[in-house]
Amino acid sequence: MSADDAWVGPEGLARYEEDPRVRSLLERTRAGEAEAFGELCLLFTPQLRASVAWQVRREDIEDTLQEMFLRAWQRRASIDKAGFLFTILRNVGLDRVRRDAVRARFAGEFPLNPATEDDVEKRIDDAREHKCLAEAFVELSKEDRLILDSRKQGMSFDLMAVRFNRPETTVRRHFNRIRDWVSAFVADCLARAR
Repeated sequence: MSADDAWVGPEGLARYEEDPRVRSLLERTRAGEAEAFGELCLLFTPQLRASVAWQVRREDIEDTLQEMFLRAWQRRASIDKAGFLFTILRNVGLDRVRRDAVRARFAGEFPLNPATEDDVEKRIDDAREHKCLAEAFVELSKEDRLILDSRKQGMSFDLMAVRFNRPETTVRRHFNRIRDWVSAFVADCLARAR
């Protein structure tokens, strides 16, 4: 079978998995042979790309595929079927969607007013707000900055709980406390600047 063969649904995937060449590539990949893994990836890339296109933004397709290939290589000992690649891809795509949603929420948690007009006063106020926010971050402890940075990078509270070895509710409360403190600091800083 070549990479140009059509793949449609589970029946097409089953055809691939019955192919002796694909079985050989899977076995060699499990054994840690990078060249076999590369061939396997090349063989399935068109189908993987089509599979993920509905899940992520067009500009994120290639990054999502690369992340999937990396995870698949890290879990190569578990690859028993070509369908495993599609399972990993689905999970990577869902992770990306979740990260994007968390990033969007984070942007709402620390809103800055971007200057959309040529209004000089507005630009001055925005610059002050950015300066005050930077001053607030300097005042935070290293752990507090790590918590904010983790959230900004799109990490969910569940993942942050694992990262910081604390219950999810504790991490959420700590983040909310930091957010409230930063907001109060910025408001006070802006009041002093006027």
